[in-house]
Amino acid sequence: MKQLITAQLVKTSNIGVNGNLFGGQMCYWLDEAGALYTRLHYPDQRFVTLKTSETIFRKTVHVNDPVQIFVTAVKIGNTSLTLKLDAFRYEELVAEQTIVFVCVDEDGHKKSISR
Repeated sequence: MKQLITAQLVKTSNIGVNGNLFGGQMCYWLDEAGALYTRLHYPDQRFVTLKTSETIFRKTVHVNDPVQIFVTAVKIGNTSLTLKLDAFRYEELVAEQTIVFVCVDEDGHKKSISR
């Protein structure tokens, strides 16, 4: 099920040389939204980003645009969690990405996800 995780308001400091939202900023927001999702759904466990898929930027985003990021759990494995992230400006999809997070122990070693 798709869940709204966070929203951002694009500021002038988020804008790149072409007058649009800097792509790296969007990638940061997507990764952060995925991390927030893991904390909300698995509060007693640690997750780290294992990999991100191709990020697709569908539309440009400008100063003062609101960006809402929705997350859908695509796959829950033994030690990893695959999330689909969709960023919207109002009702319009502006970016999408899939991120895999892995559950780790205090020493950073992979461990099973407790359910």
